[in-house]
Amino acid sequence: MPGGPARSHPTDMSLLLGLALSPFLTSPIPAYGQPELLAGVMDMRWRRTRCLSLRCNDEEWRQELATPGHAALDRRRLGERGAGARYRAAQRRLHARAQARQSTDNYSNKWRVGTRHDVEVLRDGPNRLAVELGAAWRLAPRSDDGIGLPGPVFRGAIDFGRRFGDRAELTQRLMWETGQGQTFIKQSMGLDVQLWPEWTLESDYVIRHRTRGASGTETAEGWFGIRRRF
Repeated sequence: MPGGPARSHPTDMSLLLGLALSPFLTSPIPAYGQPELLAGVMDMRWRRTRCLSLRCNDEEWRQELATPGHAALDRRRLGERGAGARYRAAQRRLHARAQARQSTDNYSNKWRVGTRHDVEVLRDGPNRLAVELGAAWRLAPRSDDGIGLPGPVFRGAIDFGRRFGDRAELTQRLMWETGQGQTFIKQSMGLDVQLWPEWTLESDYVIRHRTRGASGTETAEGWFGIRRRF
């Protein structure tokens, strides 16, 4: 009727609603968690954690190796699980050992007051080689391994060790002290074999040589037995 209130049609409301929501409806919804994108990112992170040098030994960074029988199976499983599994496996197997190669110590006891400097020359797998040099003032003669007079002395030692598997270890130490016209040399060698977790077969052989001017004496002793640790 003329002069009556205007009515809104549903078609007009739908058109207005469509125009208002058109920017949101026409733009594509971003896809999260795409497998190809995530795999590429995880693969780059996994590669950055690997050692980039030509030789990663010396136990600074060491990777635990799988047994030969399960190596192919582990590689196939990691390939099926994707880059994320390879990244987690690399993070789990790599670990660092924070051990310094050089150290300097000042010490004092009932027999000597001095300083020493240790250098670990070789630390590669089962082999170990260390050198020790130092100077001291001997307080009490013949109280421990050393010369027979008090006064300034120079001391040094060479340590060598090698492991044979998980149960046997060979150690050898050459120690010397010189001063006041005398020289003392001690050479020791030992072989330890683990029989059981608490039982160890030990063998030691020690040679001591003392030099006083043109004369000298030499003594030797050894030990062979089974030791149980509590």
